[in-house]
Amino acid sequence: MALNKTTWQQIALLPYLSDLSLVQAVLMLSLITLQSLTVRDTIRECLEKDPSERSEDDVETLLEFTQHLKAFTNMTLAVRRALCSVMVFAVVEKAGTVVMNDGEELDSWSVLINGHVEVEHVNGETEQLQVGDSFGILPTMDKLYHRGVMRTRCDDCQFVCITQTDYYRIQHQGEENIQRHEEGGHVVMVTEQRGALEGGGRRGHVVIRVRFFRNKT
Repeated sequence: MALNKTTWQQIALLPYLSDLSLVQAVLMLSLITLQSLTVRDTIRECLEKDPSERSEDDVETLLEFTQHLKAFTNMTLAVRRALCSVMVFAVVEKAGTVVMNDGEELDSWSVLINGHVEVEHVNGETEQLQVGDSFGILPTMDKLYHRGVMRTRCDDCQFVCITQTDYYRIQHQGEENIQRHEEGGHVVMVTEQRGALEGGGRRGHVVIRVRFFRNKT
């Protein structure tokens, strides 16, 4: 069983709890759990809103949440912000529910944000998807189809989904804002144009990646 952040916080406090009374210890652990639940409730509240009704604060909350998910780690801030503004929330309540069938046409890019799903392929092999893993469409408008049968492995599996049209538009728009700087045939710096797309009044290039090459002697 995977331990969540709240559980690790509780474990980290164990050496100090012996110096506290039982009531104090229970109150401290309860406060950590309550704080975690409050944060999670806030995120869900933002996700359950229609994208057109999300405020800037809602998008900021989702930005903070998604930066810790593997599927979003290699995205620029502008792309992540745009995805957070259009993503929709989906829940599959029961374990063993078929989420997608083999050969089903894909219409979105999705990320698992709670739970565990399994994909069984036609050759009998299985693939496990955990929190932070993504599946679905690529940044293209071509027709693509799901391979294997995807089922939930536990109750309350939660996903965020972006339609194919939005995913294609945002990814390509994001690429247009990226500039790669080369020296000697190597990319040494990557900058991203930021500003208007993120609510700022002025636009400019911000360094998002630098790579150093050691000279050969």
